[in-house]
Amino acid sequence: MTTGIRTAGILVFMSLVLGACGGGGGGGSGTTQPPPPVTTSALEFDEPSTFANGSSYVMQGASTNIIGGLNSGTTPRGLCPGGTLPQNFSTRWRNTANSTSGTAPIGFACITVAGFPGIVSHFDTGTISLELGNNQIVFETFEGNTQIGRDTVVIVREAAAPSLAVQTTEGFYQGSLEGSLRVFRGLRYAAPPTGDRRFKAPEAPAAFSGFADATQFGANCFQPSGAGPVGEEDCLFLNIWTHNDNLQRPVLVFLHGGSSNNVGGDMATTDGAELAEDGDIIVVTLNRRISIFGSLALEELRQESAQNTTGNYQVQDVLAALRWLQDNVAAFNGDPQRVMLVGESAGAVLVCHILATTEAAGLISAAVMQSAACGIRTRLDESVA
Repeated sequence: MTTGIRTAGILVFMSLVLGACGGGGGGGSGTTQPPPPVTTSALEFDEPSTFANGSSYVMQGASTNIIGGLNSGTTPRGLCPGGTLPQNFSTRWRNTANSTSGTAPIGFACITVAGFPGIVSHFDTGTISLELGNNQIVFETFEGNTQIGRDTVVIVREAAAPSLAVQTTEGFYQGSLEGSLRVFRGLRYAAPPTGDRRFKAPEAPAAFSGFADATQFGANCFQPSGAGPVGEEDCLFLNIWTHNDNLQRPVLVFLHGGSSNNVGGDMATTDGAELAEDGDIIVVTLNRRISIFGSLALEELRQESAQNTTGNYQVQDVLAALRWLQDNVAAFNGDPQRVMLVGESAGAVLVCHILATTEAAGLISAAVMQSAACGIRTRLDESVA
């Protein structure tokens, strides 16, 4: 692994332009409760006649209810004290942005100001659905079928900022804002391949409550290194660099090189920020089982395998990650129909294997191999069905 993801970006840039891919920590260790959903907000007006034509209010929620009042001069003063407001008084509203409308029954309260009895009337519109941009809410007050008042308020609905808490099939992950990107590290795409799951096909990760921290890389996979073995068996994590907006973009999944040379998805050469920004795409890197845990091929293991196969655990890990992305990448504003798989060196060999399996159907739309090709010799075991 000599060049890494930055050079891969040069190779795939033309593919992105030409449309091959279209245009455009720690997996739940500590959890807290997810942020509450967006709820209806209320605009309250303290005075009975505070609606002013052209007044503008900025909202980020998708709906509101407006609580306001009528000018006391438009309602009968004879109601106080102890009177009853006629049932034929009402306020009707309509939103010119989406042609929705409704009514708001009027209530009242008797007051005494400087010894002079009077009334304060009020209404609550109930929920008003807001469109993005300007929403002109027109109020018309009626006594029976006779209109006795009219007013307008403008509500500007802005798009809510993208959340750093993203819900996946397992639970909420809390990422970090880094410049113009939202970054999520250490997302668990498969259960720990340890214990009874060692030397077996990856299984789906467990669900968790609350939301998990996704600001730190997960552990790299176990492998030999110059000073001795490094990494962990519990290592099946991926990382996502997405943009701080609500635009959908194509996805590039990068497989690092190095069969086992102290490598993983958290190295400087696999940092996805620069490529995500320059290519205007979403970048994903991932860990996969390597060395003995990714490639050990024994007849005993094949006999134990539900897939009747052995020695290709890292291939199965990549397929599991691609399936996870199909289920979840849309939540990060990625397009699951435009997923390009890119591999460098040993990662490129894996791309070749992925292209050769029918299990990859529907998981990727394009592929790039860097510093390796499909000409590598492989052994065909004719006893494998």
